[in-house]
Amino acid sequence: MSTPEQPPEPVGDQGYPPGVIRLGKFLGVDVLLQPSWLIVAAILSYLLASNSQISDLKLGGWRYVAAFIFVVALYLTIFVHEVSHALMARRLGMPVRWISLNFLGGLTALDGEAASPMDSFKIAVVGPLTSLAIGAVAVGATFLDAPGFLGVLVQGLAWSNVAIGVLNLIPGFPLDGGRILHALVWRWTGSQDRALLIAGQVGRAAVIIFVVLPLILVPRQSNPLFSATLTVVIFASFIWLGSSSAIRTAQMRLRLPALQARQLARPVIVVPGDLSIAEAVRRAGEVHAGGILTHASNDELTGIVSETALQAVPDRQRPWQAISTVARRVEDGLVLPADIAGQELVAAIGHLPAEGYVLVEPDRSIYGVLVTSDVDRAYRTATAK
Repeated sequence: MSTPEQPPEPVGDQGYPPGVIRLGKFLGVDVLLQPSWLIVAAILSYLLASNSQISDLKLGGWRYVAAFIFVVALYLTIFVHEVSHALMARRLGMPVRWISLNFLGGLTALDGEAASPMDSFKIAVVGPLTSLAIGAVAVGATFLDAPGFLGVLVQGLAWSNVAIGVLNLIPGFPLDGGRILHALVWRWTGSQDRALLIAGQVGRAAVIIFVVLPLILVPRQSNPLFSATLTVVIFASFIWLGSSSAIRTAQMRLRLPALQARQLARPVIVVPGDLSIAEAVRRAGEVHAGGILTHASNDELTGIVSETALQAVPDRQRPWQAISTVARRVEDGLVLPADIAGQELVAAIGHLPAEGYVLVEPDRSIYGVLVTSDVDRAYRTATAK
């Protein structure tokens, strides 16, 4: 499974998800291990030690070691699955943040989004194909009739990887099948966000079709799902939550175009930086300006006044304190096109957080000032609908 759309989880000071164990690098990519894997590996080893195929080997207490070796080998094949995602992403020019192994399998975190539906499809589909290829090779190796534990290991890895490949093709997030469907619908609709919404809805339907209905319709005594109810519930919840998250993200992103800087802009006045605060505020009030910018003697734009800093200045100081003392120096990231909107607007504000931004026309003339609190208010309104 991979997550090219967005970071999958919060990150710590080193850029990793909190609490993970860093195993090192592989092909230049950080490899992480979730602590939950250790618990699950121990549980799986205990359960597998009682499996008839391992028990028949009559290994005594060593059967637990054999079972643990199988679990490690299985996760190594899952790691290869994730490496295939990473290598394909790199080939398509997308940076890879890390590969993480967890109790449900693995995850490949990428920076940014695929440039096209075809790129997204390639990154997603290579994982299941890799698992199926490993499974096919292992199935072929079973015909060599390897003796003892080696034979059991090869056979187990064969059918486990076939199962991983097939299950990952289920069209639900965050499985690769959900991302494959997203890429196909993106290609069909031309809208990445609408495709995400549709793929998320299909993922929730898949949970009902593949899991809930068989549990209801097939008699208990002949339904293999009942023999692994807890595993089925966890897997179904995993897909349902992932698909629901995709739906919420898509709904939010589909509403983002309503955020348009030009519509949210406040009228602005430009004054000399050495003008007193009192006089600058008086001039702004005369023209009903919602923001104040400062310029130097050569008319070069120098600062954008902070409302918070301005309000903190006592009235007795305003007649003699220069307006430039409550202004933030104008940097490149604080000057935005007046027509910026949607996801691009949110990204620009996130790149350089500030209280306000200068909006300019294509000819670099000043259109107005964009106050972050106004954007936040409009954002909450848009995404709450």
